[in-house]
Amino acid sequence: MVLKLGLALVHIARHTISYFDSLSLPVPDLLGWRLTEFLSAEIAAPPGDWQLQVDNRLPQQENWSDCGVFVLTYAECIVMGLPIGFDASVSGMKEKRISIALAILEGSLAGIATA
Repeated sequence: MVLKLGLALVHIARHTISYFDSLSLPVPDLLGWRLTEFLSAEIAAPPGDWQLQVDNRLPQQENWSDCGVFVLTYAECIVMGLPIGFDASVSGMKEKRISIALAILEGSLAGIATA
């Protein structure tokens, strides 16, 4: 069993769930089912009304330890309205970890740069 992080972005008006995965592993049917069941219960929409979208053209990690950094960086790009593109190398992720840590210590996410 593989344990890793992924990011789900829910667009309620469109009834879509976009799933972002830095390892491009197959999305288990159970994940889509659980997400649609949860959303259906929360906003009273039938489970069959939801569409799961997976984009495999995202930057991908080179190891099994950077998934958290990737999830945070995907989320940052989405929130800032930026295309999801960044240095996905191990050294790029090391720099990103430092950037995230500094932003947390300073109490400001405005200091995180995606480039």
